[in-house]
Amino acid sequence: MVKRLDTLFDKYEFEDQEFPQAIQLNQLQECFIRNALAETAEEKLNLIPDPTLSESASNNKFVKENEYLRGMIAAYSYLLNSSQDSKENAMLDSKNKETV
Repeated sequence: MVKRLDTLFDKYEFEDQEFPQAIQLNQLQECFIRNALAETAEEKLNLIPDPTLSESASNNKFVKENEYLRGMIAAYSYLLNSSQDSKENAMLDSKNKETV
């Protein structure tokens, strides 16, 4: 059973059989995250410096927004990739059990 750890931030300990279930996204969750990833990537592509600000303020704001969006893209990608890896590992484990 998932155990909550006594840490500064919410952190949990999973048993071996629980982790794949925790990380594998269902189809709706995957679609939701892919939509969020696409919207964030589009926002990043359309990001332009603000001409109403001074050059240094505009560059500073642009860099902050760009890095924020880059972090969001990395987080969404991590969730999707982790889910996919877990699903592939589960399939391999299933095939290995069938051949034994």
